Amino acid sequence: MTEVTVRIVHDFICPWCFIGQKNMQSIASTWADKYKISVEFSSYFLNEKIPRETGMSAEKYVEEKYGKSAKSNSKPSDLFKMAEDADIFLPKTYHNGSRTIYHSGRAHLLEKYASQKLEDSAKLWNLVTDIYSAYHIENRNIDSEEVLLSIASNYDLPEEEVRNAINDEAELEQTYKESDRNKEIEVGVPQFYFYKNGKEVVNQISGKYNLKSVYQDCFINKMKQLNNGY
Repeated sequence: MTEVTVRIVHDFICPWCFIGQKNMQSIASTWADKYKISVEFSSYFLNEKIPRETGMSAEKYVEEKYGKSAKSNSKPSDLFKMAEDADIFLPKTYHNGSRTIYHSGRAHLLEKYASQKLEDSAKLWNLVTDIYSAYHIENRNIDSEEVLLSIASNYDLPEEEVRNAINDEAELEQTYKESDRNKEIEVGVPQFYFYKNGKEVVNQISGKYNLKSVYQDCFINKMKQLNNGY
C-alpha cells in the first residue's frame, strides 16, 4: 500500500481552512483502501495580535483588516454553499458581525501536543475538526483552557499534560516563528503538501475553490504524480 503524508498549513480562525481540511479528510478516508494516508498540520496565524482570552468582535476585526468601509461592502459570498458541500453547517448569524474572533495560539499548541500523542492520524484529524467546529459553529473561545481541555478529554489525553502544553509560552513563540516561515513561502491558507518517501509535491488550492469535487480531482492528480515519480 502506498504511504502518503499530507501536510496542511492552516489557521483555526480561517473558515476556508476548515472547509479545505474537512474535504481533504473526507477524500483521504474514501481512498484509505488504496493509500495509507497520514496527516501533519503546520501553524499559520492570520492575526497573532488578536487579544488573548477575550478576542475581539468580528466587526472590529474586519474594520482593522480591511478598513471602515468593509462592513457595508461585504457579502456572504459562497462560503455557506461551500461549507455545506463539506458537510459543515455554519450558523445563519456567521456574517452578521456579532461573532467574536479569538486568538488561535492555544488551539495550535493543543494540535501540536496531540500530534505527538495520537498515533492514529484519523483521531488527530478528528480532534482538529472538533477545534474548528467549536470555533466556527459554536463560536466558543478556542484560546480558553476550559474549551480545549474539554475537547482533549474526548481523546483520553491527560488533562495536566494538556494544560501544560497549551500554556507553554516558549512553544507558542516557536509556533509564531513557524507561522512566519510559512508566510515567507505561502500566499495564503489553506495550503497542502503531499509527500511520498521524502519526495515533496506541492499544491495550493485557493479558498474560493474549496468545492469537494475540486479537492477530489486535485488528490487524484497528486497521487498520480507521486506514483509516477514526478
